[in-house]
Amino acid sequence: MGEDIRLKSKAGEIGAYLATPKGTAKGGVVVIQEIFGVNHHIKAVTDKFAADGYLALAPRFFDHIKTGIELGYTPDTIAEGRKYVTELGLDKPVQDVEAAIEELKKRGARKVAVTGYCWGGTIAWLAATRLKPDAVSAYYGGGIHGTKNEKPTVPTMMHFGDKDMHIPMTHVNELRKLHPDVLRSTTIRPTTASIATSAAATTRRPPSRPWPAPWSSSASTLAKKPAKRPSRPGARPLNGVRVVDLSRLVAGNILTLQLADFGAEVIKIEPPEGDTLRSWRVKGIETAWKVYSRNKKSVALDLRSDAGRAIVRELARLGADPGRSFRPGVLEDMGLRAGRAAQAQPQAGDRAHLRLGPGRPLPPQAGLRHPDRRL
Repeated sequence: MGEDIRLKSKAGEIGAYLATPKGTAKGGVVVIQEIFGVNHHIKAVTDKFAADGYLALAPRFFDHIKTGIELGYTPDTIAEGRKYVTELGLDKPVQDVEAAIEELKKRGARKVAVTGYCWGGTIAWLAATRLKPDAVSAYYGGGIHGTKNEKPTVPTMMHFGDKDMHIPMTHVNELRKLHPDVLRSTTIRPTTASIATSAAATTRRPPSRPWPAPWSSSASTLAKKPAKRPSRPGARPLNGVRVVDLSRLVAGNILTLQLADFGAEVIKIEPPEGDTLRSWRVKGIETAWKVYSRNKKSVALDLRSDAGRAIVRELARLGADPGRSFRPGVLEDMGLRAGRAAQAQPQAGDRAHLRLGPGRPLPPQAGLRHPDRRL
C-alpha cells in the first residue's frame, strides 16, 4: 500500500513512507517513528491509517544520519536507537514534521493531524507547541516532561502508562497539572522498549484501527477491573463473563469469538510481534484478524517475561476464564498451567480446543483433532 518518497525540510532532504487511501482522503496524518526508525511497525501503522481513509506519511528522521535505518526490538537495537536520537536532537525532526504537514496538504489533505509514539510522542508534542497542525495525539513521550512549560496551540491529547518502566508517574502528574485540558486521564500503554527489556506489554502491533478505540484496552487497566454484569435491558447472556484469550490461529479464536458475540468480555493476548492472524491479508487488508477479533479487546504481552505472566495471572484472579491453543507443555514452561489459573480463581476454567495433546495418542505434538480422525 505504501511507497517511499523524498521530503525536503529546513533540516535537509530525507526519505518518507507514504500510504495513500483509496478514493478521496478524509485528511492527513503524520506518523512519527519511535527510536527504531520507520521500520515494519511504523509502516504498518501508516498503512492502517490509509486503510481507514487517511493520507499518511512517516518521515525517516534517521536519514539525516544514515539512510536505511530500520531497527528491531532488542536491548542492542534500543541502545543503537537511543544513540541516533541523541545525535539527531529535536530541532531537525520538528522541521521534518513541518515539511511533512505541508507535503500532505500539497497532496490534497485539507486537515493534517500528527501522532507519534515513544520518542515520536515527544516530537508530536513539540509539533503541537511549535507548529500548526490541525490536531496532535502524543503517545508516551518520555521527553515531554523536559519541555513541560511549552504550551500547545492546537487540539492535543497526551497518553501515558501508569505501569511504564521509563516514565515516572510524578512526571505524568506534573504534566497533568500543567496541562489539564491535554492530559485528562492516564492511558495505560507501556512502551515498546519495555518489551526488549522483558516488560509486560508493548504497542508493537497496534489494533486493527490505529486510533484509540473503545475496545482497545490495556493489560493493567483490565487487571484492575473485575467484569460487571450490566442490568440494562437487552443484555447478552454472557455479559459479565471475562475470558483471557491465549489462543492462536483459527480454532481457538472461533471459540472465543462466539463467547464475545454472546457478550463475554474477551481479552485477546497477542505476542509482541502481533497475532499470526494479522499477517493473513487479502489485498493488503487483515481480513482474518478483522473477522476473528471482533468484539474482543486486544493486549500485547510478552508471556516469556515475569511481568507479562503476572498480568495474565492477575486477570485470572479477577475471574477470567482462560482459553488457549499452545503446544502441550508451553504454558506449563511459562508457569501458566491450568492449575496456576485455578489456584488464582477456583471457579475459572481452562478451555483448550480439541487437539493432539494431554491424554491424546501423541501428547507432545501440536495440531488439531477431527472428531473421527487425527489431522
